[in-house]
This record gives sequence, structure tokens and C-alpha cells, in this order.
Amino acid sequence: MTGRPEGAAGASGQREPQFAHPSEAQFGALLTYYGISWLYEPTTFPLSWDAEGHVTQAFAPDFYLPDYD
Repeated sequence: MTGRPEGAAGASGQREPQFAHPSEAQFGALLTYYGISWLYEPTTFPLSWDAEGHVTQAFAPDFYLPDYD
């Protein structure tokens, strides 16, 4: 989706993301201004697991740019 974040109000009935920091909202607005599609915190990537297979460390990127996958 170009020109607005995927998951924004009006897109598939989802709401505007709740950013953790105002700088993230500014960055999202900048991406939208330049017509770059983005998702906010769409997934978490496990990095390590304990002996029972439970995730002990993970990384959750703030923005995902699906057009640049």
C-alpha cells in the first residue's frame, strides 16, 4: 500500500498504530510522504531458545518495508 501505512485507519478495518515514541510517528509520516509502504512492528524474530524450546531472546524491528523485501 503506497502513501499510507499498511494497517492504518481505513485500511482493512485496522487502526492507526500506537507508536512507542514520537520519533517513530515522525518516521512513519516521512515514509508515507515519500510513498513508501510500511508496517509497524509486524513480527518478532526469535534469536535464541532454551533447552525446552522456549524463546529466550527475540528482535522486533519497528518498521518493515514490504516493497523492499
